[in-house]
Amino acid sequence: MYGMIHKAIRDMVKTVHGEEAWRAVLTESGAADGDFLSLRAYDDDIAYNLVGACSTILGASPAACLEDFGRFWILVTASQHYGDMMRSYGQDSFGLLNQMNEMHERISSTFSGYKPPHFTVEMRDKSTCSLHYRSVRQGLSPFVIGLVLGLGEFYGEAISIDLESTNSEGGGEYSVFKVTKTLPAGT
Repeated sequence: MYGMIHKAIRDMVKTVHGEEAWRAVLTESGAADGDFLSLRAYDDDIAYNLVGACSTILGASPAACLEDFGRFWILVTASQHYGDMMRSYGQDSFGLLNQMNEMHERISSTFSGYKPPHFTVEMRDKSTCSLHYRSVRQGLSPFVIGLVLGLGEFYGEAISIDLESTNSEGGGEYSVFKVTKTLPAGT
């Protein structure tokens, strides 16, 4: 993963829990201050260790930490750095989810060796879709839940998401979520 992920985890912990909590997480994780260069690729274990340290220090499950991080990623990190791009790829949550692969492809030139997840959206009806998520990494489905909830907030929509299944696939993960958006009355 890239240093920008590590920086976003740091920013989330500092913003929500303070500098002292961040120093404890950094120490617990074994990460070094130099592991936070945005455009540099790092071993995935650093990010996993940061999440594990967040869980230990903050007293929340790794899944809860990843979900919180997913929301923070959308509402703070992505909206600051990619907000205009996000709006250009989708006018609502479902629109952006449908364009996630294209958006990842566009930014892939910035990051050498970039291994983005792959998303497929299948509409069930006007307000519900199945979101298929594939990644070369395991254990990040809770992060996707946070991302989707964050997208709902980013677009001002009431969104719910349920994990329907998750399986190992080729050393990575394949998960299916049910995503429901509350539509305005009369639509």
